[in-house]
Amino acid sequence: MNKRHTIRSQMVDYSLPNYFFITICTYKYGYYFEKYPELKKIIKKNILNLNKYYSNIEIKEYVIMPNHIHMMLAITYQIKGITLGKVIATLKSKSVIDWLVFINQNKINERATIWQRNYYEHIIRDEKEKIEYRGYIKNNPKNWLNDSYHVSLVK
Repeated sequence: MNKRHTIRSQMVDYSLPNYFFITICTYKYGYYFEKYPELKKIIKKNILNLNKYYSNIEIKEYVIMPNHIHMMLAITYQIKGITLGKVIATLKSKSVIDWLVFINQNKINERATIWQRNYYEHIIRDEKEKIEYRGYIKNNPKNWLNDSYHVSLVK
């Protein structure tokens, strides 16, 4: 039996105010957001709705690529029990629920599983990094052919 373990640092309190750069990949790097524009709309809606569930979250930047998303988000103040992991889990689960409703209503023969199990996170340390990550997110679509998540480069 596989034991799941966190890849998050045990030294970091992910509920404290911070800026984060996040990457969430699709299941097996599938191009679901390119194949299904409706799914891309679902993801966008759920990203923009995160602060309705968590008043201490601000989405600073985001981009939805064919098989992954990048976000810069801020936890603006601490709420006990509200961690970055909980925010990402909410985004993933709400998106899957909405997608499942859509594929059932439209009789699309597609999997409901759209996300890989984990996500990448980086704590943004200073203004310089904020500018760098903001630029990376904005320029990601232009650099898609050289992106490490492009099908020609994914190993």
